[in-house]
Amino acid sequence: YLEISAGNAEPRQPAISPDGEHIAFIANNRLVTRSLRQPGLNIVKGTEGASSPFFSPDGAWIGYFHSNRLMKV
Repeated sequence: YLEISAGNAEPRQPAISPDGEHIAFIANNRLVTRSLRQPGLNIVKGTEGASSPFFSPDGAWIGYFHSNRLMKV
């Protein structure tokens, strides 16, 4: 269970995978993913401080920014 409120969620739209089956967004200052075919959220470990997530064109990875650096998982 992940509680998301206006104070801890980034005010941007979630990133949507190229196949339309997954979303990625920032909550509680971490990268969170969700499959639209299954319930539940996946908090990606080690992504504290992440911002502005996006999917690669082939959907193989998710990019995000951390401290002005480009990262990927």
